[in-house]
Amino acid sequence: MIYPPRVILQYPDENLTYVPEPVISPPSSSPQLWRYKHDPKPFTRLNKPEVNPMFPNHFVEFGEAWQRLERELNYKITDRKKWRALHTHERAFNNYNGFEKPGYPRADFINKMDITAAKPKQEALLCGGAIFPGYTEGALLVIETLNSEGPVPTLADLKPWQYFDAVSIDEDIYHNGIIRRFPQGGGERVFILLLANRNRYPKIYVPLANVEKLDLSADEAGMTKPLPDPYRYP
Repeated sequence: MIYPPRVILQYPDENLTYVPEPVISPPSSSPQLWRYKHDPKPFTRLNKPEVNPMFPNHFVEFGEAWQRLERELNYKITDRKKWRALHTHERAFNNYNGFEKPGYPRADFINKMDITAAKPKQEALLCGGAIFPGYTEGALLVIETLNSEGPVPTLADLKPWQYFDAVSIDEDIYHNGIIRRFPQGGGERVFILLLANRNRYPKIYVPLANVEKLDLSADEAGMTKPLPDPYRYP
């Protein structure tokens, strides 16, 4: 509680000290942040991307503006062909709707390939370790994502919870699972935009049992408090 300064009120025949009622600070309007937990141990999907569906599960159009934003975000991946490899039809994020599918070219505006063809589509997925604002609704967490049908933000305006690290669960020499970066980054972190069609599906959700509540609000993330390590278990 915040108290205003004490005020001395002057009356003709007395001095009284007036203590005003405390002013109750309103609750923060900044959304609560949550983190998607990694797979439970022992890991069962070794040497595979650790992707999880958002619901309702669907595909969104991954057009030129979104491609360029994600390319800017992954500026440390200097080879454009490696960025393209993230979105081939065989990769988890595009699942038969990406580049290099025989007989079904898709527009790649980064490498200037097949730009008159149909645009690739990205599935509404996220990886373990992803962070996002949300609120509970029964056994579900309704989460905030970028709207694939809305304005595309600039890189400067992109919030740190509007994308996530692409991670896989690989097998080490002792046959234990280990959380690693996607290999297309050549050792660098690989970022994927948290995209869903919010016009079609105003509420996007994940199971509440699969997330953990953070001691972190959206306004604090990356500003006054660091973001949790996406490779930390769980």
